[in-house]
Amino acid sequence: SFLIANSNSDQSLQFDQSTIQKIREISTEKLLKYEQIALALPSEFEQTRFYYIVAYEIERRIKKIDKSFNHYVIKINEYEHELNLYKHNIKIGLPSLHLIFEQNYSSIENYHQSKKKAKFAASIYKERIIYYSNYFNDYKKYYNALKKLYYSTDVDEFNQSLKYYYLTVKNINK
Repeated sequence: SFLIANSNSDQSLQFDQSTIQKIREISTEKLLKYEQIALALPSEFEQTRFYYIVAYEIERRIKKIDKSFNHYVIKINEYEHELNLYKHNIKIGLPSLHLIFEQNYSSIENYHQSKKKAKFAASIYKERIIYYSNYFNDYKKYYNALKKLYYSTDVDEFNQSLKYYYLTVKNINK
């Protein structure tokens, strides 16, 4: 099993770097199908540890996508400010979800709690991806229009970019 702790006699959840790296190498698609992997593990203890580290890894990926999408919002706001354009004050408001990021991962209670954490983290991840996909697709053209306008190098390019910007704003405001 790739979930071997630092010491085989130690029934703790101290993972070495190779365990963490192996989990990180699993594609998100496969990681979200963690139940199939867990069923192949030989003991409840290993399944407990697996669920625990899956929850931790999924939460790490949630933080990563949150940061990535937030970057675009920041850039849109910067472009609007720098170009002295109407401020749409675009903010990607996250769904009202109470993540378990702050929960203590230094100890684990039992099999059911670990499984519940993994299931909760997976559901949050899926909801975030859907939310961001829907939200960001609406503003992707707007971001690109602002970027084109911002990086225009001559008058003709600027005028073309400005037309594209106004068309994009018109479509967003529908």
